[in-house]
Order: sequence, then structure tokens, then C-alpha cells
Amino acid sequence: MQTDLGKEMTSIRGIRGWLILPAIGFLFSPIGFIQSMAQLDSLVRQGGWDGIFDAMIKTEDALMRNCEIILLLFSVFTAVWFFRKKRRAPSLVITLMCTSLLYSIIKIFVFASRSSRYEDLVPTMLVILVLQIITVSIWIPYFRKSKRVKSTFIL
Repeated sequence: MQTDLGKEMTSIRGIRGWLILPAIGFLFSPIGFIQSMAQLDSLVRQGGWDGIFDAMIKTEDALMRNCEIILLLFSVFTAVWFFRKKRRAPSLVITLMCTSLLYSIIKIFVFASRSSRYEDLVPTMLVILVLQIITVSIWIPYFRKSKRVKSTFIL
């Protein structure tokens, strides 16, 4: 015979409730990273820098592309742990969110420091950054405090 607390903990196990939203996000996040890499690649092809700055820009672009590949692989790794309901999944989700946010900030500074050709991209990137900050400020406390998270990720 289960106690009321035992029944409550059993009823909140699993990827249900608000955990559905991050689950959907994990399914679509690889698409977002691939789209971001394609956008970066098209911006690099537009180029137009000469001389000494050309090598520096190519190095920055290569570093940014590598960061996006690492974020893509880390998001897939985190998604696997999330769907397998591993105990470390919540901390991996928080790490992924913070890393993505930091990468977005760096990306804005890189594009803002470049030629005026990218001025129109910076406001859009700032809007995305604000949305990321709001998302992170909601989900990090949820993944740290939620009873559902604590009862779901126990393996």
C-alpha cells in the first residue's frame, strides 16, 4: 500500500507537464544549430575584407563554426540523456542553456565589431538574445526546484 506522498511522486514521474516544452525544444534544436551554421556560412561567403583583416576574419569564422558544431553535438548528447531520464540531465540542460547564451553574446560582439555590412543583423540578434535570457531565467529555476524534474531524472 502506497502512501499519499508515494502516489504523488509516482504521478509526477516522466516527461510530462512542463517538461514537454524542453523535450520539444530538444527535438528541434539540431535544426536551429544547422540553420545558424548555414547562415554563418553564407555571411562568410559574402565576405569582402581585404589584406591583414582577412586572415583574422577567417580565423574568427572558423572558431564560430567550430563552436556551433560543438553546441550541436552537446545538444544532441544532452537530449539523449534527457530522454533516457539520466540523473545528470538537468545539470546538462542548464549547462547547455548557459553555454548557448554565452555563445550568443560573443556572436553579437563579433558581428557588431565587423563592417557596417552587418549592422542590420545586430538588432535581430539582440532580440534573440533577450528571448534567450528570458528562457534561461525561467527554465534554470524550474530544472533546479521542480518536483517533477527531481522525480523524473533519477536513473
